[in-house]
Amino acid sequence: MKQINKFVADATKNMIPSIINNIAADTLWILVRFLAVLFSKCLIFFFSKVNAVSFKGEWAQQFSPEMTQKAPFKKLDGSQIMVR
Repeated sequence: MKQINKFVADATKNMIPSIINNIAADTLWILVRFLAVLFSKCLIFFFSKVNAVSFKGEWAQQFSPEMTQKAPFKKLDGSQIMVR
């Protein structure tokens, strides 16, 4: 708790000197786990959007159709589609 309070105090230039006071370790652990899950979901959402945006455009070198073949692609829902 001291480290968290010090971090917050430093980050806010002592405008918020203490954010956590005498919180039980179990409660603090639950808070940390919640924030970790929330952060990971935000990252997944962010990178899924970045991934979708970054691949919109033309390839510098197009694939030759003769060099490709159809293959199964497994979707998130478990179904498969054939793609080239």
